Amino acid sequence: MPDRRNWWAVQISVPQSIGFICALLYDHLNPNQRQKLGQTATIQAGGLDLKSLRGANRAWVSRVYVMAGICLDDGQVLKKGISGLSAVGKNKQNSLFQYALPGHEGIYEDGSYLSHDVYPYTGRLC
Repeated sequence: MPDRRNWWAVQISVPQSIGFICALLYDHLNPNQRQKLGQTATIQAGGLDLKSLRGANRAWVSRVYVMAGICLDDGQVLKKGISGLSAVGKNKQNSLFQYALPGHEGIYEDGSYLSHDVYPYTGRLC
């Protein structure tokens, strides 16, 4: 397993950049090059089944899978990215489309937001 001290760069930033490059250069890449880019992005992003993958991090990793599905011309990978937004399955509590329960990270019905379990936001613009 690679060193994950800078996990955000490894798991989210670089795979997103790979996806953007593939999308921008799609017509200029041959199928083999697109396959390599798409596979690299999904390997680096890891899985969407992590219980700790919530909020913006979940949205970003889901986007990596959507972009990789396009690069790979693979509907299953694309579907996995879309499904990751709603966190179907055992980690459904991490869905981006449900209000957070009291004391949990996410968006609350009153518009407030709790990020990384400790950073509260009021939901109001200054």
